[in-house]
Amino acid sequence: MKQHVFLCILMVGLAFYGCSKDSVPTETPLDTATSTIISGTVKDSSGNPIDSAAIKVKYYFSAVSKQNAKTDPCSLVSFTAIRTSSGVQLRWVTDSEWDTYEWEIRRSIQIDSNYATIAKIPAVGVNPYGYTYTYVDSSSLVANQSYYYMLSVIDRTGHRYDYSIIQIGPLPTYNDVFNSASPCPFSGSTAFVYSLACSSQVLLAIKQKDQTVRTLVNQLFVTGLHSVMWDGKDDYSASLASGYFTSELTFARHDSTFRYSKPVFINIVDSASSRVNSYSDAQGAFTISDLPIDSVFNMTDAMGTDLGNVKVCDSVTVYAVKNGYTANKVTFVLGKNTTSMIDFILR
Repeated sequence: MKQHVFLCILMVGLAFYGCSKDSVPTETPLDTATSTIISGTVKDSSGNPIDSAAIKVKYYFSAVSKQNAKTDPCSLVSFTAIRTSSGVQLRWVTDSEWDTYEWEIRRSIQIDSNYATIAKIPAVGVNPYGYTYTYVDSSSLVANQSYYYMLSVIDRTGHRYDYSIIQIGPLPTYNDVFNSASPCPFSGSTAFVYSLACSSQVLLAIKQKDQTVRTLVNQLFVTGLHSVMWDGKDDYSASLASGYFTSELTFARHDSTFRYSKPVFINIVDSASSRVNSYSDAQGAFTISDLPIDSVFNMTDAMGTDLGNVKVCDSVTVYAVKNGYTANKVTFVLGKNTTSMIDFILR
């Protein structure tokens, strides 16, 4: 299971101009019949072409099934449970889904037996960007009793995949705690977990050289355990390059302020380094050709570990970026051997 989760986290390739070039994939030749072309222009709000606007491409990847083996129908990032005033809130996050039909939640007071189904939740089916699900177990729960929850997903053929069991203990008392990001270093996404002794105004920011590059949380939270995911992007949805950052958490309540700081490292593996297309043109026009739909190649991490074969899905996100303007993006679900046209408006 740990190996599966590790692969899932690294499964989304963040390919863009200026990305790390730590690994170069071993590719199969590109079939021209599976390629596509995107062309367009970048203009300001008045319709004037913008000079030298960078066009960046982000590819989406999925694992390739091994011979005679079933591949999980989704990439599960996290599964958490917290007690609330209305019961136990379950939350699970997928990074991508390609063959999901239904989620099933089971509960027991024993870790290894007597699980009973308490809910069935429809799944999104196919979604290269993942999804966040929540469910509140509002049945009569005993405050001083521990419960165990098991999450399963059923694919469209009826095959069941069971994920890890999580435990929710007796109704706890909480202290002010801020945990380091996990995983760290990360490639793709990481999670921050913190707890509050009482209701507080919470500010969680990612900084680089004392400059805030991403504000993840800025709102009032109640007593208890909380978590938030970070996808390695800044406030403008642009992926940040590999490097050292600081996560800074501030609690404010009454007349007191508490501040915690933890290091966090982005270790983005540019798995599509030979696929990166970055264009700039004085007239604001661009063309991106030979997008590698369904192309299969080998994925490795920054240490050179073989993570198996992956294929490029039928989705890409194209970004238009220019200093002084707000970045704009469009996600394409592309057919094979097709041509698409897009006009970006930057403000």
